[in-house]
Amino acid sequence: MNNKYIDVMMNQIKVPEGIKKELIINLHKFMMSLSQAYHSDQKEIVLYIPKENLSDLDQVIKDKDLISRLETIMVEWTNQIRDFINGQETVTNREDYNVIDEIKFWELRNMNLSNISRQLEIGDLKRIIEVLDKVRAQSDNLSGFKKLKDNIFSEKKKAQNILNNIKILYDLSFSIMKADIREIPSILQKIIDRIRCITEKCESYKNREKCTDLIKKVSIQLMHRFISKIKENLVNIKQEYSEDLHHDIKLIKICIWEWKTIYYKSKKRVASFKKDDRQLQEIWDFQTKDYQNIFYDLESFEKRCLNLEDICLCQLQFGKNKNAKNPIWGGTKRYEITKQLKDIEDKFDDQMKRLFSADIKVEDIKVNKWQEEFRNFSKSIEDLEDIYKNSISSAFKRVNTIEEAVNYVENFYSLAKRQKIKDYIKNEIANDILGIWSKDIEKMKIVINNLIFYFKILKLIYFYLFNF
Repeated sequence: MNNKYIDVMMNQIKVPEGIKKELIINLHKFMMSLSQAYHSDQKEIVLYIPKENLSDLDQVIKDKDLISRLETIMVEWTNQIRDFINGQETVTNREDYNVIDEIKFWELRNMNLSNISRQLEIGDLKRIIEVLDKVRAQSDNLSGFKKLKDNIFSEKKKAQNILNNIKILYDLSFSIMKADIREIPSILQKIIDRIRCITEKCESYKNREKCTDLIKKVSIQLMHRFISKIKENLVNIKQEYSEDLHHDIKLIKICIWEWKTIYYKSKKRVASFKKDDRQLQEIWDFQTKDYQNIFYDLESFEKRCLNLEDICLCQLQFGKNKNAKNPIWGGTKRYEITKQLKDIEDKFDDQMKRLFSADIKVEDIKVNKWQEEFRNFSKSIEDLEDIYKNSISSAFKRVNTIEEAVNYVENFYSLAKRQKIKDYIKNEIANDILGIWSKDIEKMKIVINNLIFYFKILKLIYFYLFNF
């Protein structure tokens, strides 16, 4: 449009002068808005340069309407560049940004600043600034644009320097997303060593706040890897116990602990450096608030993992486990016990459906709805535990022999996965068995005492018969 239609509308269409001036002003505004709308989707900035005839400088200076239009366009350039730069800075401050996102941000920022720098050196743009410099040299708008231009060149050098330094983290950060959980701690050690090198060489990272923010992005990268790993088996836990998910959660907990250990050891190692490295020591002298900033999201995710671990144990205890071997129940209550356990399975299945509804995501630590639902789930699990313990207690009420009691204890204890139920069997039911065993002992004592009594009588009869 700028090449084909603008020249026609400005130079070839014959309309009254007043209407033409208004038309040209609105035309430039439309073209600026159109250019911004199109290129914003491409995540780039392109400055709109009007097709005005500026060849005769003396004639241009006399045209006040033209000067006014040029200054308006220059002000729009200033706002466009400033908004674009500030918008990019807002993006990199997002809490879910990881190391790879940070590197991609600086690649994009470096590209855009280079692009803006090239546009600021275009002949037509420099000609407009030259014209305004002749007429509006004292203008605040012009001085603001010049300062912004100088700042762009400065920011370009800064972006190039940051990119050249932090891109050494890309290969290791990318490998985290592909590595097995057990391999990650060795990668994390290399990453934090490289971050220390960055804080030594890159001026932009020679302060504790920036260093803390970069290490935090490593924690976010780690969390994203854990989320992708858990999602592989998360669907399975909704229907039955998932050994793979339970195993992954245990590895994740170990990996988080090792990452914190690497952090503390690195901090301690820098503190032991010579006094010549005083600036580096100050950068790595992390405080409590720095630790909280680095690990807050990761610890929140770890709590979700503990929730999932508890759910895994609940599935083992109350859920349907196809791979588990069902114990053989003896005694007269075997059908009743089997039915009670089946009812508990059905009730637990209903609770799982409520917990894992479509609009709740366990991995989304920014949403508290999961915590609310999990609290309700935990209360229902406490009720199921009471029902389960009542079933155990009921099974032992009609037990008459020690053999039958031992059979029930072995079977129930083989099914017990949650600590409360294990403790109940060890403490409460064990006492019942001791009571049954004590009764059997008392019966045996009676039998033995009777035998001793009868033996004594027989001995007396024998003595009487053979001595008299």
